[in-house]
Amino acid sequence: MALSPRQRKAQERAAHRAMLERVRNEGLEHQARGTCPRCSRPLSHNNSLPGVIWLQCLPANSIYPERAGCGWQHLFERVL
Repeated sequence: MALSPRQRKAQERAAHRAMLERVRNEGLEHQARGTCPRCSRPLSHNNSLPGVIWLQCLPANSIYPERAGCGWQHLFERVL
């Protein structure tokens, strides 16, 4: 039996909320650990986006060469 448009939208919203929660939990784990999952260098916080926590392993061409790493990054909402 096919879902109604309202039921389909409700399922899509629930799936999206679950995905956001998973991404946020992963981000909180990375933040607590404080190191890059790829190269184990210290993570930096980029505060240029409001409402988002942006964790970065600075890229090799960073203006801070002593903190340069692999360029990995992870963004997640500050509060859900």
